[in-house]
Amino acid sequence: MAELSCLPTPSLVVDLNKVTQNCERMLQKCQELGVKLRPHTKTHKTLQAGEISTGNRKHGLVVSTIAEAKYFINGGFTDIIFAQPPSLNKVEVCTALVESISKFHMLIDNVQHLQMLEDTKLANGKQWSVFLDLDCGYGRTGAKWDSIKTFDLARLIHQSESVDLAGLYVHEGNSYNQTSTGDVTKLSDMTATRLLEFSDKLEKEGIDCPVKSMGSTPSCSLPAEIMSRITEFHPGNYVFYGELSLP
Repeated sequence: MAELSCLPTPSLVVDLNKVTQNCERMLQKCQELGVKLRPHTKTHKTLQAGEISTGNRKHGLVVSTIAEAKYFINGGFTDIIFAQPPSLNKVEVCTALVESISKFHMLIDNVQHLQMLEDTKLANGKQWSVFLDLDCGYGRTGAKWDSIKTFDLARLIHQSESVDLAGLYVHEGNSYNQTSTGDVTKLSDMTATRLLEFSDKLEKEGIDCPVKSMGSTPSCSLPAEIMSRITEFHPGNYVFYGELSLP
């Protein structure tokens, strides 16, 4: 404790053993379900936790800011989703990021976003890779999962020569509002069902949807059975498991 007492305040003190255990537990859970884990970095924002949470692969992350994207790319990470809606200034910066690593994905939820990307050409004929952000009940961001406009947007992405549909993305921020573990699982079941219904509808129309990504720390810690049909989970807070991460 003498070392801790010498720290300037405020300071962040992390039990590295617990962080490692949390990350290994989530990796094991995903392996058992047959689901890929794509950790979100917005809670820890560190290369060390990024490596631990990916099983030292340094591949497959979600970031929330341009600064985070640059930080992890410079740290040797690849296959990154930038989980914020694009704007003109962000698209200009992301052009360099897309061209710097093999896989860098944008998140879009409307035709204006798509048009921005189509109007910004990448070098050497490279396509923009995008995830369609779906609102499956949270109501904060994303295109409504049951709206014909959302289906039409997916069709436009599929038809685009300069934009590729990498998959669908759903954030379950509403899982933090649930008051019991049963409620979390029930919500996750509903969300996954809606995501899969939308994906099935696309595939029946010949629109390939390789990745179906969803999650939050509560839902991925207490997954509904149907979530084994999801391609990947993208929780983030589980690295530290703060007291608000589970009911």
